[in-house]
Amino acid sequence: MERRRYSQQRERIYQAVMASKEHPTAQMVYDGLRQELPQLSLGTVYRNLHQLAQEGCLQELEGPMARFAASQPYSL
Repeated sequence: MERRRYSQQRERIYQAVMASKEHPTAQMVYDGLRQELPQLSLGTVYRNLHQLAQEGCLQELEGPMARFAASQPYSL
């Protein structure tokens, strides 16, 4: 799959997962970023997490709620 174009929101979403000491849900990522990025929507977080997982930059972990983990160092 081809990589999407760079955006500040996408970069911060990826960094938030990388910096997390647990496997965050989309809601957890959103809650952690919404003060820094007030224009960010929960839908944007979901879309970007799923795209990053499809690109192999993150792993989407199965469970009752999707959680995400870094799968490799990645440069947007």
